[in-house]
Amino acid sequence: MTTDPATGPASAGVGPAPARLTVASGNPAITAWIARHLGVWTDTGTVHGGAGSRPGPVVRADVDPAAYGRIANSVLHRGSTTGVYARSRTHILRDHDGTVLAVASDPAVAYRVTGHGVGVTGIDVHGVRVAAARVAREIVRARLEAAGFVLLYGAAVARGGRALLIAVPGQAVATITALLLARQSGLAVLSTGKVFARAERDGTVSLLPWAGPAAIGLPALDALGLYATVQERVLGGEELHHRQDQRVDNAFHLNRRAAMDEFRGGPELPALLHPYQLRDWFGIGLAPQARAGAVVVPRFDYSAPAPSLRSGGRPVDVTDLAAPGNDLLGLRAAFTTTAPRAEDRPAALALLNALPRFDAVLTTDVAATADMLSALTADLESR
Repeated sequence: MTTDPATGPASAGVGPAPARLTVASGNPAITAWIARHLGVWTDTGTVHGGAGSRPGPVVRADVDPAAYGRIANSVLHRGSTTGVYARSRTHILRDHDGTVLAVASDPAVAYRVTGHGVGVTGIDVHGVRVAAARVAREIVRARLEAAGFVLLYGAAVARGGRALLIAVPGQAVATITALLLARQSGLAVLSTGKVFARAERDGTVSLLPWAGPAAIGLPALDALGLYATVQERVLGGEELHHRQDQRVDNAFHLNRRAAMDEFRGGPELPALLHPYQLRDWFGIGLAPQARAGAVVVPRFDYSAPAPSLRSGGRPVDVTDLAAPGNDLLGLRAAFTTTAPRAEDRPAALALLNALPRFDAVLTTDVAATADMLSALTADLESR
């Protein structure tokens, strides 16, 4: 990140090649927050590109209530359409020159999309920085998909440039498996929740991280011996991910460790940790990229007498592919020159299914489960 106090804003490079872009702001704190929020992409090294990417755009994020008002007035009085973006009703105006103007009221944020970049303007720091980080992440996704990557549900851990892909749609199970391996075997976490994968010409599969939070329930956090550290940080005033439910924050203040359901019998409300917090709070390494060496499909069975591992596990299939993103702002059209190729998905799935595959049954016996998973990764680097 760079700052010129006299003449210019802070700026930071975000995203792996060939999807790198720049975020900039007149407020260095905004840029620093975005760079930290998307920090898993700050050191991904060189990944060869494809024809679908242009030179990196700029995402400019500024707090400017007057500018927000001008854009809102222009959009609302010129025959805009409406849609939902980032869970907010958004008014969209597409000019004849290809410029897209959009405005939302909750949070109060306006967008201006051109072929060179995106301007994000709003009335408060938090709304602007969250919106700009989301835009940057979606541009990176569009450009990586144009370069042949597909986005999978799951997680990955790595050692020596080789990764174990944890293929499971349930983010909590994927995160727990990744953290068990990181804590027990010293593997670095490449990603939790989602992973980018691309079939390479040499028959390998490249993996890159998705810049999203690690989601883990309070009982699992406690069982892994991480609860006290997170609680201490929260009570000391440090913030978890911005999508963190306030009730989970309250639970740390109340020393509550039981599962928190959004509704009775509904999904559990997890703690949401930034990837950099895994590194800074727990000493867990973060892997910037790797080649897939094996695949495991884990599931919890609370009634099983012991954890177990079976080779020849479930194939990775279309149910493991992440749903397309919401491109209401037209980011894909603005910053890529080609659509994702139809053959990219089956090519990645086929190569992943040619790797050693395992089904794993996890239990509440944390030590035994960790030992079983560690045996699975003992020879990962040689695969």
